[in-house]
Amino acid sequence: MRADLRLAKDYALALAHYAFWRHPPGILRWLMVGAVAARATQNMRDYAWFLTNIGRQLFFLGRVEEAVEWLKRAVPIFDERDLLADLAYVLTDLGTSYRVLDESRRALDYFTAAFHCVAQLGDLHGLATAYMNLGSAYFSLNQPERALTEHRRALRVALRNDDKHLLASVYNNMGLALEALERYDEAIKAYEYALAMFSKSEDLIGVSACYNNLGSVCYARGDFEQAHAWYTLDMALLRQRGAWTDLAATLHNLGHVALEQGQIEQALAYFTESRDLYAAFDLDEYVQEEEEMIEYVESLRANKSLTKH
Repeated sequence: MRADLRLAKDYALALAHYAFWRHPPGILRWLMVGAVAARATQNMRDYAWFLTNIGRQLFFLGRVEEAVEWLKRAVPIFDERDLLADLAYVLTDLGTSYRVLDESRRALDYFTAAFHCVAQLGDLHGLATAYMNLGSAYFSLNQPERALTEHRRALRVALRNDDKHLLASVYNNMGLALEALERYDEAIKAYEYALAMFSKSEDLIGVSACYNNLGSVCYARGDFEQAHAWYTLDMALLRQRGAWTDLAATLHNLGHVALEQGQIEQALAYFTESRDLYAAFDLDEYVQEEEEMIEYVESLRANKSLTKH
């Protein structure tokens, strides 16, 4: 029986690493099997990792509150054994979960705890990421100045480690904080740095984020022509990638740009396509938002027609 339990544990653990990226059907059942086998053979580190991975799969499925409960069960196991690297991972996952649940202060608590773990390990990549997570948490708490401070700390560490991909993420996050502070020229420079690095590494998700953020900051400063150019680049990339819900969000943004440019028919086309994409994924709340924009644009068109007559 012990040999069978070890085999089940090892197989489920191998699946867990694969499932972190691919999320195959039935994976929760295998993770549960692995957890039982690890507990039965008294391998508590693997047991805690199974708990963590169950939480991660539930997070992926959108069952975030359930995910939190499983992640929390792993924390004392890693903590009591002084497994700081493992503990930092699960604390970061908890911070991310609470951020998704819009509980920013609890998210900050977990990101701070993760930072204290990473700071003891000498892992420069992990340290830069921990600073970046703190910055994102402060940004969620509407403290862009403090967020910018944490992102600058992340930048110094990433530069020291010459981590190009991490540098791109840091510059992008710095842009968000600078934009919130209405330091638009500096935000554009940060986004452009990030865009160049993401483009060099062919990270299309990062490139798309930068296109969208550059569109946002140009819109905020009233440069609608440039905003339209950036959002159009993002729209083309999102169609290429098949990222349909992200495409719906960019079409929504293009609709607002078109309104600012007085292009009522074009705005109506953007909002209509955005609505149809959201409807295809049963995102009713977003569908309602687009319906309201369509109704507003149609009222503008009717008023314009009456004015002509």
